[in-house]
Amino acid sequence: MAISFIVRTFNSMATLPDCLASIHAQTVPHEIVVVDSGSFDGTVEYARAHADVVLEIAHEEFTYGRALNLGMQAARHAICAPLSSHCVLTSPEHAAIALAIHEDPRVCATNGMLFDPEGHPLTSTYFERRWSGGLGYSHHSATVSRAVWQQEPFNEGLTASEDKDWARRVLRGDRIIAFDRRLFVSSAHRRGQGIRALHARGRREGEADARLRSDLADSPAKASLRAWLHDLPKPRRYPYLAYLVYPKRLVELHGRYLGYRVAAVDVRSRSAEKGEP
Repeated sequence: MAISFIVRTFNSMATLPDCLASIHAQTVPHEIVVVDSGSFDGTVEYARAHADVVLEIAHEEFTYGRALNLGMQAARHAICAPLSSHCVLTSPEHAAIALAIHEDPRVCATNGMLFDPEGHPLTSTYFERRWSGGLGYSHHSATVSRAVWQQEPFNEGLTASEDKDWARRVLRGDRIIAFDRRLFVSSAHRRGQGIRALHARGRREGEADARLRSDLADSPAKASLRAWLHDLPKPRRYPYLAYLVYPKRLVELHGRYLGYRVAAVDVRSRSAEKGEP
């Protein structure tokens, strides 16, 4: 059994070599599809030398969902693996483990997590049957059934959170998403690209969150206050107060607030035009 890796890039030369090297080290047959969105630092040239397929889209046309859909369309294998160009697979057996889990036909996706929704260490594969958001399914490193994706492609209109939206939509019937600690890949790059990038990412995710909600009863300020007080990692490594004043978390939350506020105004105005309450 083989796997297709889908790697999204933009000016990724600082991290792409290690990312692709970790893929080439995998013990199962694989292909690499790189989807670039306007790099000008040599990323495309490097990708052409070390990947099987390189696709290019204009930077202004990029969304996470659009890039992934293009990569999935070009992929040849039944199981595809979105992987951030800032991430490195920690084991040569990573793909083999994921493919073994996919032997269960109910599994539509896998993700790596260290703890269950209650904060207890994962000691076996955890199967999520109904979307709760508790484990935070993420495309920074995942695997996806191409057959399920063909029925439910990624949302290209979202500025972020296409992974959460997809998981929410596909978890129905007997489908499950499998979480396994052996598939864990750090997403520390999220807060390692500088304050400005972190704020921009938070803003994109806040906007996407507002557009995905079935109701917007909470004001942007109330939603942000709830996130500040309650959206904390499980288990918590530091005292509660430390998370409330952690500077990078505050920057991210402020970005989410601005994005949520912009999207909420748009969502409510569209509802008013349709005569909805």
